[in-house]
Amino acid sequence: MLALKRVYDKASPEDGVRFLVERLWPRGIKKTDLRLDAWLKDVAPSAALRRWFAHDLKKWTKLQQRYFAELDSHPEACEQIRSAARHGRVTLVYSSHDTEHNNAVALKEYLNVRIAGDALDVLFCGVICSGSIALTAVGSTNHSTKVRVEFSRHLHTAVQAVSDALDIARAAADDAETVKHLEAALRELRRTLSRI
Repeated sequence: MLALKRVYDKASPEDGVRFLVERLWPRGIKKTDLRLDAWLKDVAPSAALRRWFAHDLKKWTKLQQRYFAELDSHPEACEQIRSAARHGRVTLVYSSHDTEHNNAVALKEYLNVRIAGDALDVLFCGVICSGSIALTAVGSTNHSTKVRVEFSRHLHTAVQAVSDALDIARAAADDAETVKHLEAALRELRRTLSRI
């Protein structure tokens, strides 16, 4: 799960892993005073993009598109955040006074989509693996109990992955179509699991 926090707000244990996601060090903050796990300068918008935006809110949507394109061209820049998010809460720390229109808000949106995609990858791998196990055991009555147990285990993994992706999609609250598809997938997985 991803959270946001200003550098001027006090750190707390609930923050989990904390990453500063600014290209420049925040004004008025000593490096020794800010509890961080890492300063990830490369996930921040380029200097040219920041200058172009100049915090003109009319350009916000276009800024996001250009920023996402920058991130897409350097996916390794986000890997440390995505990796940490697989294991628990991650807080993106930023310095902007505007809490609704800043690079951390845009980065969180970008990452939520990618993390949901990671969860769906796990889901599809689990379903494919379960299907392969079931197909291997077709015709073998001696292994039917083992197959059911293994298939059930993989479906539980798939249910958890879709549930996680659904939580992320609902939190992002900007893609109703994705939420609808994930809810349908979750219902179908649970229905299949109840028949085993």
